[in-house]
Amino acid sequence: MKQTHGRILDRMLRHGRWAVSLLRNLRACHGLPAIASTEYKGYRIAGLERADLPALRRLHRSLRNGSDLTPWRRILYRLHGRSLVAVARDPSGNVVGFEMFYFEKGGARKAVIHAAFIGVAPHCRNMGLATRLRQVAARHFAGAGLRGISSRVREDNVASLRSAIASGFEISHRRVESDGVTTLTMLRRLEDIGECVA
Repeated sequence: MKQTHGRILDRMLRHGRWAVSLLRNLRACHGLPAIASTEYKGYRIAGLERADLPALRRLHRSLRNGSDLTPWRRILYRLHGRSLVAVARDPSGNVVGFEMFYFEKGGARKAVIHAAFIGVAPHCRNMGLATRLRQVAARHFAGAGLRGISSRVREDNVASLRSAIASGFEISHRRVESDGVTTLTMLRRLEDIGECVA
């Protein structure tokens, strides 16, 4: 019986945190413009369209060992995906890469948005697509008046670390995880970036 109550309490707490995160982000996203469309080596990068959410979730699951977006992020990206998720589409229109964002607690007050995850389909890697997604997002959020983008990267994720550094992120904090690998908290300051990508 105690286990059942524990599971119920855990679910209530989790759903409560999700609701708080969703409400915080809905408030913070008010007035954010859509990510402008741009071309890169035959790929189109733009904000997430609602119809592309299932394809993004499939790609996310394939890159994250079956892990899906949390329910509150699915709702948030359905409503504000054009402003919060940069998506790369191949010439056939297939979603082959993305970078998604949200506001962590206190982020909106500091005008800093958090890069939750960036991923590119295996067959589209090593062509600079992840770096270009980061650049487009940085210009977009700078144009929207934000001051920075935060990110967390494990030190053993060499490709993500290289892409982040190439895009102007700097290490602001290090934390050693229980598995012995260091997680780097990184910040991309946006004051030196011009207007949004046209």
